[in-house]
Amino acid sequence: MSDGLPVPVLMYHDIADDPDVVPAGHRPYVVSSDAFRAHLRLLAILGMGGARLDALLDPGEVTAGGRRSCVLTFDDGHESNFTRALPALLEAGCKATFFVTVGWIGQAPYMSWDQIKSLVAAGMEVGSHSMTHRPPSTLTRTELRAEMADSRKSLEDRIGLPVVTASSPTGFFNPEMIPVAREAGYRALCYGRIGIWKHQRDSFRIPRLPVKHRTTSLDLRALALGNRFVLARLRAQQLARNSLKATLGVDGYLRLRRRLLR
Repeated sequence: MSDGLPVPVLMYHDIADDPDVVPAGHRPYVVSSDAFRAHLRLLAILGMGGARLDALLDPGEVTAGGRRSCVLTFDDGHESNFTRALPALLEAGCKATFFVTVGWIGQAPYMSWDQIKSLVAAGMEVGSHSMTHRPPSTLTRTELRAEMADSRKSLEDRIGLPVVTASSPTGFFNPEMIPVAREAGYRALCYGRIGIWKHQRDSFRIPRLPVKHRTTSLDLRALALGNRFVLARLRAQQLARNSLKATLGVDGYLRLRRRLLR
């Protein structure tokens, strides 16, 4: 991929038809099954094929099935990724990357090892979302190394394939994750910045586009096409949140967020 060909990297979490079954703090990230299928249809109309992240790490790889690629990613490893997202992806002929938190595997409501292996068998990519999902900004370099290296080894041991991509958990990024991920053997890292991935050579600072409960088809179209006004608005909101996080700290910000969501 040349630097002049941007690739949208969408970030999903849970797929659930009843948001009330999801903890209040996570409901903004829930997308319904119908909405997700509508998103996949929209991408097809736009001429974009849903792709795995690892498929775009080599120069020249910008298409999926003859179409321009839009990378689909899922964070955390919620069971709905297997029960709801996978069938929709297969029906649409799309691929995706699933970043799983290894320490949560097998604990409800997250996927089991057998479900993760089934994702791989279906042609999907599995990447790391750390070992414990602790905010990276609160961790030392040694702790970060354990989060990234241990999760990669666990995944590779169980699925029997190389794990080459990772995503940073929570919105509290630690720049030390970049060299740590390199040292741990990854080829790419998604971090918290909102934006379009424009520079394939910089595969350890891959920005993403969050898809949330309130994201409409029009919103998704604007995101996938890189609408500069929509991106500017989302970045401004993100900068405001980051400023609040820096002021309140991890615990203070999370307490405020919980009160606002209630």
